[in-house]
Amino acid sequence: MIQWLQDNLKNSILIKGFLGLLMISFGIWGVGDFLTSTIDPKLVATVGKTDIGLDEVNARYTSELARYRQTFGNNLDSEDIKRSILNSMVQDMTRSATIDNAAEDMGLVIRRERLRAEIAQDPAFKDETGQFDQMLYARVLNENRLTENGFLRIYRQMLHQRAVLYPLANNAAAPQSLVDPLLAYRGETRIVDTLLVSTSAVPAPPAPSEDELKKTFQANISEFTLPEYRKISAVVLRSDELVAPDSLSDEQLKAYYDENIERYRTHETRHVAQIVFDTKDQAAAARAMAVAGDHLEDVAKKAKSSGVVDMGELPKTSPLLKTVGAAYDLPVGEISQPIESDLGWHLFEIKDVKPEVVRDFAAVREEIRKTMAEDKGTDALYDASQKLEDEITSGAPMNEAAERTGGKLITIDAVDHEGKDPRGLEAKGLFDNEKFLKAAFSLPAGSEGKLTEIPKGYYILRVEAITPPTPKKLEDVRKDVVAIYDKEKRLSTAREQADKIVAEAKGATTLAPLATKYNASLEQVGPVNRFGEAPSKDIIVNTKRTGPELREKIFAAKVGDVVSAPVNDGVVVARLREIVPPSATDLAKQGPELISNVRQGIANSLAAAVTQAYTERYPVKLNQTALDSLITTAQ
Repeated sequence: MIQWLQDNLKNSILIKGFLGLLMISFGIWGVGDFLTSTIDPKLVATVGKTDIGLDEVNARYTSELARYRQTFGNNLDSEDIKRSILNSMVQDMTRSATIDNAAEDMGLVIRRERLRAEIAQDPAFKDETGQFDQMLYARVLNENRLTENGFLRIYRQMLHQRAVLYPLANNAAAPQSLVDPLLAYRGETRIVDTLLVSTSAVPAPPAPSEDELKKTFQANISEFTLPEYRKISAVVLRSDELVAPDSLSDEQLKAYYDENIERYRTHETRHVAQIVFDTKDQAAAARAMAVAGDHLEDVAKKAKSSGVVDMGELPKTSPLLKTVGAAYDLPVGEISQPIESDLGWHLFEIKDVKPEVVRDFAAVREEIRKTMAEDKGTDALYDASQKLEDEITSGAPMNEAAERTGGKLITIDAVDHEGKDPRGLEAKGLFDNEKFLKAAFSLPAGSEGKLTEIPKGYYILRVEAITPPTPKKLEDVRKDVVAIYDKEKRLSTAREQADKIVAEAKGATTLAPLATKYNASLEQVGPVNRFGEAPSKDIIVNTKRTGPELREKIFAAKVGDVVSAPVNDGVVVARLREIVPPSATDLAKQGPELISNVRQGIANSLAAAVTQAYTERYPVKLNQTALDSLITTAQ
């Protein structure tokens, strides 16, 4: 469905979470659906009594691809991505058709007048003054390559979804018997007395022996191993580099200009304004009030209408001309007779006319030169790519293959699987990173990859040499190994001290003497909840003493219990001082959000169950052959 319509749907309580659940309920395509080869080849799918035609899907798919490319570029043109986009779109269409079937069986009828009223009130089509903007309406249709009838069908489906599913969400409730335990669980906090046995506070260990250093080095060898590096060369063909712009003569440029003169012609435009009425009688009565010299603004005042809508400057190719009709050719300043459209009855006025303009050859010569070079390069690209494949297959060196095909030779002396060079920087010359590296690290040394497509070009790479993962020498990283040894020994000592503290703390009334004895820092922490957060902004929780492991232990403990857990700077010993239930104020703050979440979750579960029932009642049949054809023919 077109993007703005998706956004509108997602803003409602009905659809928030429902669309995702519908997709889950359908699985990949839908409960009870199946792929078949007996379906009409002109159809992509049937859903109950509804047919989804190949032409309709193709138009929507083309629009979706164009929208994705505009956002993400041609890098999304792989077959897998195209199939994912198509699957998502067809799933949306089959889902809408399922709801249409259900709505029809319920006797829900949305008449054209209701559609027109809904569209006129839709914020998506209103200008900054809050009035319906027909230019915006037409632009949305045009950008999504939709006819007005096609759009009205989509909009009717949206209203069906609201009518069928909204009562489900609107009547979902969050039982207090479920909310109260959840609030207590989420709001409960703990206060603990903690001792931090810091690795920096324990005595430094003796200097490691050579054997101990070697053991530490081997135990952490992955940290001291250089990754596998590969030397790669590639020949890259790009359409904009195959034909030099300076190679084109003025005669060729002029011939192109003459053949494509329409590109340099700005057609006449007319500035159109309108007033929209609900009925023909209203429009005719308003038109009858006009006297010589009146403009639409005068008529709007006399008729006390909603006002004049500026439609802007429209060329003859504008999709709005279907609505304007013969009024487009009126003289400037003349008000049309009433004209009907799907949105009501209109009076039009031509405010101004801008005549046609043709840019002369001299003004566009260099623009044409660039365009022709790109076009000729595109034409030459296929032949060059085939020649490149032949050259590589015949065993030609990469530099010679580049020279003979007009390609560019790129050499990367050393790159790891993350695209870094030995200095840890991005390797120079790297492009098409993900596919390039994936291919380069899947080939043996001395072999070439397949011809690979990139935007406006192709390339073939060769793995020239492979340097396997190489451990560094202990002498080169001795300081780092000593630092690891020191940290490990200090942490081991901190754990031993923490164990002793836990044992002694069980019989002690306070932790203060133990803090002095074991050179540990004492601090009270909390109240803190299960998620490491304080119940209010006024309380600061020391995150250095409250890691996930410690929180798990203290929330499983009883008052007075002593537990320990490692943290970044050592080991924390904690005695649970107090269990603090959530206050009435805390419950009041958290309650509305939790109730909303529980209500939404219950509504989602109901929607999933009802959707499953609908998909069993209106089975989906898919034409896989037609789907595959859309993938292979998509441009």
